[in-house]
Amino acid sequence: MVAINFKYCKNYIKINKCITLLMDLEEPIQDNNDPDIEICEECAGEINCNKDNIYILTKEEEGDKLWCQCCFEELWKEYSKNGWTGDDIEYYLELEKEENEENETS
Repeated sequence: MVAINFKYCKNYIKINKCITLLMDLEEPIQDNNDPDIEICEECAGEINCNKDNIYILTKEEEGDKLWCQCCFEELWKEYSKNGWTGDDIEYYLELEKEENEENETS
């Protein structure tokens, strides 16, 4: 067993003699140096830009957010109502508008 000094680390908790380091979600850590891997800013999961869809949301005061597909599909409407924009949000809003128009004519 290796003794580790956590004197200078403020992001840890101790449970039953076990020490767990807490990751700061404001600064996601990328484990590898692959330039094709990005980190989702919502769930901190890895996104492979060559294989997975990535979603970029923009808000004037806050800049850009990079999201994975799962987070985008779950939260796009909520963020849209809070002033976030992006090509994908605009596309989803247009689809929703067309669907509502079709339902009204039926």
